[in-house]
Amino acid sequence: MGNPLPRRSVGGPWKPLPSGSAIPETNRRLRLIDAEIITPTVTTAAVSFTADRTQFVIRCTAVLTITLPPAASSADLEYWVCNTSGGSVTLDGNAAELIDNATTLVVATKTSKRVVCDGTEWWSV
Repeated sequence: MGNPLPRRSVGGPWKPLPSGSAIPETNRRLRLIDAEIITPTVTTAAVSFTADRTQFVIRCTAVLTITLPPAASSADLEYWVCNTSGGSVTLDGNAAELIDNATTLVVATKTSKRVVCDGTEWWSV
């Protein structure tokens, strides 16, 4: 199996993780070197609206519906929808477009969903 991913001690050099550390298979392939921390713009929504290319993280404080932009012009676009309200938030595809092969996707109270577009339809991941 080899050495697990290294970790960095605060103020110190990179060191391997202790022997026997359990790291999920998917994380073993990821190697992060001098990553830049990006702070996304957070849009707070209390009324229904149509999302655009400026909202990447949407914090919903009320029960509402978010209409996603057309899939054909949104390839590789993604949104994080965080529902902090006491009810459900509904994501709705543009016109008859689908999200996970359905016309809408519900984000339950106190949960979040990430949706990405492949240029044809939207998928939750």
